[in-house]
This record gives sequence, C-alpha cells and structure tokens, in this order.
Amino acid sequence: MVQLLCWEMVNAKRLKHDNVLPFYGVSLAVADFCLVYPWYENGHIMDYLKKKPFVNRFDLASTFGQSPYT
Repeated sequence: MVQLLCWEMVNAKRLKHDNVLPFYGVSLAVADFCLVYPWYENGHIMDYLKKKPFVNRFDLASTFGQSPYT
C-alpha cells in the first residue's frame, strides 16, 4: 500500500496541465494516508455533469475544449 501511495505521489507531482489539480502533499491522519489537492468550491466534474447532463463530454475531456470552470 505504501509503495502504491509513493507511486501516486511521484506521478501527481509531475503532472502539469490546466485541467489537472496541483498536488500539495500528503496528510498522515490517524491511520490513513491522504493525497492533498486544492479545494474547488464548485465541486468536481461529476457534480458538474449532474447539473449539466447534456454537456459535450468529449469537449470536457479534450485539451481543445473550453473549461466550464473558467
């Protein structure tokens, strides 16, 4: 499990893209490890899709599409 967490941390730190949240670090809570990312008040992509079920999902996944969060 720790090996998987380390792999995730290394790869999360390398990701640099407008549509990917920046990785802040790791929280070592009582018995759990948590990857820490910034909080976005409007929720995550699934919240957005629930509110707008007919949005073009290809555009959301594509680097060519306009981000709905901007």
